[in-house]
Amino acid sequence: MIFEGTVSWKILSAFFSSPSKSYYVQEIAREVRISPGSASYASSALEKEGILKKEKKANSLFYSLDNSSPLVRKMKSAWFLEQLMKFRECWENPEFQSVALYGSRASGDFIEASDTDILVISNLPRQKALDSFAPMERHFMEKLSITILPIAKWVEMAKKGGPFYKEVLSNHIILYGTPLVLG
Repeated sequence: MIFEGTVSWKILSAFFSSPSKSYYVQEIAREVRISPGSASYASSALEKEGILKKEKKANSLFYSLDNSSPLVRKMKSAWFLEQLMKFRECWENPEFQSVALYGSRASGDFIEASDTDILVISNLPRQKALDSFAPMERHFMEKLSITILPIAKWVEMAKKGGPFYKEVLSNHIILYGTPLVLG
């Protein structure tokens, strides 16, 4: 796993898991099981790169993600995609035309309470398609939102260019199958 390799990646993984949280150095060290000195050094380096923000409160330094940074958003999206890829057997199904991640998880704008939006284009019966995602649902629980659309419905939505179609196209990552753009 990429985000479990170096000290910096381990620290970023903790922040990406809780993107709204501020940590003081001792918390970071405990969270990722490293020495406080390593946590301090790596957090300071990440702050200099513009990835973390630093705030001093009393005698402690607190770090948080700079969620306004385009780089941080891309890194969060990549981190989440790595978490999602553990479940790729759920969507690697020849009966699915396309499977896409969209919304805040695709853009990297997510927070702890954000759901995971997945779009599946397939002519499979709805329940059979949903059953493929059971392992993911157990892992992500209530934060998983799967939309199953028959191919003809997606084609119709593309012709009309409705808000849902435009929203998905403006911000998605293809996980499997053909591109979502039609025509």
